[in-house]
Amino acid sequence: MKVLGILVSSILFLNNCATFTSYPDGFNHSEYRRPAQTGSKTISVVYTQKSMIGGKEVQVNAHALEQMQASFRTGLNDSGYFKSVGSGLDTTDLKLQVEALNEGGGDLYQVMGFISGLTLTILPAWAPDHFTLTYTFKDKNDKVKKQYIRKATFNTWIQLFLVFAMPFKSPKKEIDEGMKQMTYSVLEEADRDGILK
Repeated sequence: MKVLGILVSSILFLNNCATFTSYPDGFNHSEYRRPAQTGSKTISVVYTQKSMIGGKEVQVNAHALEQMQASFRTGLNDSGYFKSVGSGLDTTDLKLQVEALNEGGGDLYQVMGFISGLTLTILPAWAPDHFTLTYTFKDKNDKVKKQYIRKATFNTWIQLFLVFAMPFKSPKKEIDEGMKQMTYSVLEEADRDGILK
């Protein structure tokens, strides 16, 4: 019984963070409306990411990059704008290169996280991730058709009492939803610009 109590306590302490997304003023939120007809073009997508913490570049986890690549492929496929979605090596009508720059907080946020951990998350900590995504559409000959930029900030709060918000505002769920929101916003604008036709 004592082991079960320790296990439950550790799970509560490890899963007590919630992430909230904010967009810059004027951001055009997508309503995820599929086009009336599925698009006739094929597209391939390549996702790259550069992460900076406190002005210093840090290595991005390879598994996280693979997950984001898969997430973008799924999102593009589900959008209804394309006949099929491939990887960067496939021959397709369009190529989409998504370059992400994640500028996280500096030393202050690491200290806040350390202090929060020492107090078993009774004292809160906050960690912002400022994402800038550059979407570059190219034709099959690698000629740039158009570029779009979207920004979002993912604010992750860590505190004991956020254990109740965690199932609804988990970092993974919020970041996936934010990336989807930015991508669909770009697709809607690219469609209006005639890039996807």
